[in-house]
Amino acid sequence: MNGFNSGMGSTPPVLKNIIIINVLLFLATLVLEKYGVNLNQYLALYYPGSEYFRPHQLITHMFMHGGWSHLFFNMFGLWMFGRILEQVWGSRRFMIYYFATGLGAAALHLLVNHLLIMDVMGEYKAMMKQRLSIPLMGQDPLLVRKYLLKYLPEDLERNNPPLSEQITRLLKL
Repeated sequence: MNGFNSGMGSTPPVLKNIIIINVLLFLATLVLEKYGVNLNQYLALYYPGSEYFRPHQLITHMFMHGGWSHLFFNMFGLWMFGRILEQVWGSRRFMIYYFATGLGAAALHLLVNHLLIMDVMGEYKAMMKQRLSIPLMGQDPLLVRKYLLKYLPEDLERNNPPLSEQITRLLKL
């Protein structure tokens, strides 16, 4: 089957390297966190409207994990299925598959976040239309913006804390 051992203990080379990279990055995240360096801020995937978003995160997010159980179950699943796929497909095709699925996951994650943010913004605009009603509609746009920036974060923090920073940033643009 592509020259790999068929024994239970054999782990194909690409799979082994992917697991090693994942574990090393997780350990580096834990160690560097004690020195005030947040690797998640640089390598995890952020929404493009966030100040923390960087294009390289589309790749690096594939190697970041949120805790020991997240790492363990991801690596266990990868090892269980990845061994077979790499043995059948070969190393090159398996690596292409790994990165293609990781990019697909990033695209889906960003799409869902975008839809959530747009939904929240639509609901918030409807709510603000009722709240502002007639009095502020004729006001200076800068005054309306200041009003929204003052009350938007409070309303969003109560309902969805992770989105509040991103939506506030979008309003500032």
